[in-house]
Amino acid sequence: LMIVDDDTFVHPWNLLAIISQQMADGSVDDTSETIIGHHWSGGAGFLFAPGAIQKLTSRIAVHDLTWNAHNSSWSTDTGSTGHTYLEACLHRMMGGSWCYQHSDHIWGRCAKSAGIRMVQDSNMVQFCPVGTTLWINGKYGPNTIRNVSMADNSTQSWLRSTMVSCHYM
Repeated sequence: LMIVDDDTFVHPWNLLAIISQQMADGSVDDTSETIIGHHWSGGAGFLFAPGAIQKLTSRIAVHDLTWNAHNSSWSTDTGSTGHTYLEACLHRMMGGSWCYQHSDHIWGRCAKSAGIRMVQDSNMVQFCPVGTTLWINGKYGPNTIRNVSMADNSTQSWLRSTMVSCHYM
């Protein structure tokens, strides 16, 4: 499962290559509790291993969905009714302490609270070198390179052969 923003481009062949590479080197398999993506700025997407989906949808015992910021975990009570990690994360987003934060900022926190490993891939980028918006000198700005033909050879090569996903495309 891959979740991306609506203004993100995904290169399907490079995505398949990263999945194959992660499985070949043993860092991800069908049981891995792993999410590939940036823990904070996830507009370029999150790739969920089957084990991570299983963990997010498994029942946990939660007392009052209170987040312990000191050790990054939920307060639990074995006598309460079960919720899933995903439900607990959604509760925090919808009126809780994560309210008003973008969903692509929440997945890293949700993964950490569930004990899911986050693996960052440098080819899943928040700001695409070709697209609508860049982060320049600490602020958002327009990108003057609006299509691939305007980019230099190095950028074109990266987009074709390496880039998995680009946000703000």
